Parts: sequence; structure tokens; C-alpha cells
Amino acid sequence: MEYARKIGLVVDFSPENLLELEYADGSSGWTSSVVRGVPWTMGHSKVLCDFHALDDLCVDLVLSSDYLFNMDVFTKHADGFFDIDSEEDVVRFLASVSSIVP
Repeated sequence: MEYARKIGLVVDFSPENLLELEYADGSSGWTSSVVRGVPWTMGHSKVLCDFHALDDLCVDLVLSSDYLFNMDVFTKHADGFFDIDSEEDVVRFLASVSSIVP
């Protein structure tokens, strides 16, 4: 959330605004803060989103299933996803990344 503050967003640490989440392994945890009404763009679509911070994740961002399905992300942006078990998809992904990373 340091980045959110740096760009002038309000970070809310109020306990009543935190969410309990269930992880894929069945365990649960709580978010540590929330930033509301953040402009988020995917493709040509721009929406306002609430971002809930989770400590110690191995990824920078987790999108909710509501967002993914309401925005029809898997259909409209299929070229942005790949099957990690498919050698062909992984090679195509690595080629696309190497073309934008010096």
C-alpha cells in the first residue's frame, strides 16, 4: 500500500472494512487494508475498483471472480492468458515478453 499512498490514494486500515478470505487450500486470512475507487484499465475498458491488500502474497495482484466474469476478461483478453502446462503457450508467452524487455 506504500505505492497507493505515494500516488495520493487514501488507504483505509479500519477493521470494519477488512475482508476475511478463503484461500485455495481451505485456510483463511484477513486483508490488511483497502483502497477504494481506483481507476483500473484492461484493454479499452476502464472501471473503478476497490483494492484489498493481502500481506505476503507471491503475486502483486489477485482479481476477483466477479470482476473477471463481469468484465468478460477471459473472452475479451484471451491473448493475455496462457496454459502453463502447454509448451507451445509458454514459448509464445516468453517470446512476447522478450520482445518488450530489453
